[in-house]
Amino acid sequence: MKYIKHTILIFFILFFCSPVSALPNKTLILCISETSTEVLNAYFQLLQKAYNEIGYNTELKKLPSKKAVAHTNDGKVDGLVLTTKTILRSSKNIIAVEVPLTHIDLVAYSITKDFKVTGLTSCANHG
Repeated sequence: MKYIKHTILIFFILFFCSPVSALPNKTLILCISETSTEVLNAYFQLLQKAYNEIGYNTELKKLPSKKAVAHTNDGKVDGLVLTTKTILRSSKNIIAVEVPLTHIDLVAYSITKDFKVTGLTSCANHG
């Protein structure tokens, strides 16, 4: 009896620890902003390698930022390459994968002393 319990336990361990592979010929479509930088393109390449290792092909779709979020939120594409917490809060159907790839600190400089920065929107017309 003890032998059977150990055999079943080993079977379950091997079953749950076995590598996961994707459905055959599954392609993930990921969105990136049309105004993407070399950094965003590098993140896509990193994601592409990671997904290829588990059996997924990846396709990159460049769209304007708002359209990329809308397509992801509507399920027309599988995900965004990089986004902000503000966008995630406003999107009901996008689930964040909490793996920070980077942290960016933004700084605004002004010639006048009366310019107050209260967020990205306060800088929108000063670029």
